[in-house]
Amino acid sequence: MRFVAAAVHPSRFPRGGQSEVAFVGRSNVGKSSLINSLLGDARAARVSGTPGRTQVVHFHLVNEAFFFVDLPGYGFARAPAQVRERFADLIESYLAGREALVLAVLLTDGRHPPMASDLGMAAWLGAKGIPFAVVLTKIDKLPRGSWERAREEASRAFEAPDVLVHSSKTGEGRKGLWQIIERRIGVGRTTR
Repeated sequence: MRFVAAAVHPSRFPRGGQSEVAFVGRSNVGKSSLINSLLGDARAARVSGTPGRTQVVHFHLVNEAFFFVDLPGYGFARAPAQVRERFADLIESYLAGREALVLAVLLTDGRHPPMASDLGMAAWLGAKGIPFAVVLTKIDKLPRGSWERAREEASRAFEAPDVLVHSSKTGEGRKGLWQIIERRIGVGRTTR
């Protein structure tokens, strides 16, 4: 993977024909950790314990073939209202305007029922016709016996067939998410 751009405005988004897979979710849900897990590289995307650190749109070129796009988190309550509005505008500009976007991966914390903002994002993606998969993160913090129940409840709440559980610590769900990504980008296995 190669870092290509950190864009604060749509005019700075890379141009080109490669497919893009965007990672979207609330602040501190684990977007960067999920990207690192998928790539098998703990340092591919910057991870922080402080919510709201990703404040720009990060473009990572994977094997010179397609992009992983790490979006700022939404719902970060401690940020000033003006900053939250800028994040929301940047996220919407990216999602609504990228022809190369083939999949949005919507992350939500698997330890809790989906929040209204998560359900709202799913509804917005659906209304815009943007294909998306839902990933329940931090699933390793729940007893293994409750994973399937959490996945089923989220599937009903989101009315989405593609709901996966994922742990960045154990790699649980990594293979299933790669399968969804590969179907959407139309290429074979691209990383280990």
